[in-house]
Amino acid sequence: MTDLAVRAGMTKQATTELVAHLVGHRRRHRLAARRVAPPAVPGSRGPGTPAPMGRDPQRLRDRSPAEVFEDHLRLAGEHRFEEDIERNFSPEGVVLERRGVFRGREGARELARLLAQELPDAPYVYTNRMVEGRVAFLEWTAEAEHARVRDGADSFLIEDGWIVVQTIHYTVEPTGDR
Repeated sequence: MTDLAVRAGMTKQATTELVAHLVGHRRRHRLAARRVAPPAVPGSRGPGTPAPMGRDPQRLRDRSPAEVFEDHLRLAGEHRFEEDIERNFSPEGVVLERRGVFRGREGARELARLLAQELPDAPYVYTNRMVEGRVAFLEWTAEAEHARVRDGADSFLIEDGWIVVQTIHYTVEPTGDR
């Protein structure tokens, strides 16, 4: 999809919107019933401060796209990929990446393994992050001992507390320390 979009002259924003349209059309007119979080116990965490999400599946599904996106970035930045996948990636999710289409959590795990091999223990620097409705966009860099990425760009479609579609682009460059 990314190569096709580039050849067609589509911008990153247009590509993101197209993916969101193609995957999200089935939910466009559905009204999602949301559970209202109970008010915080006075004095427990401050007025109006929600309790931590923890592992409560219902609370995780009630998160906004921005909350899911930030949780994903935090866990990925800490290299806690398995926890990130379980908390944030839909069991039916799809990732489009230069090597192909990866489906479900097993596909996400395979991509995490590949990234860990290419950039072992590299810290990620998030240079730009945006969320608009259900769509999020991330630009990032990373540098490991012998390789770096300067052009990382991911887009996300987030629905019902899950990342349901993600596109990933990055180029691994040797750093010359070899």
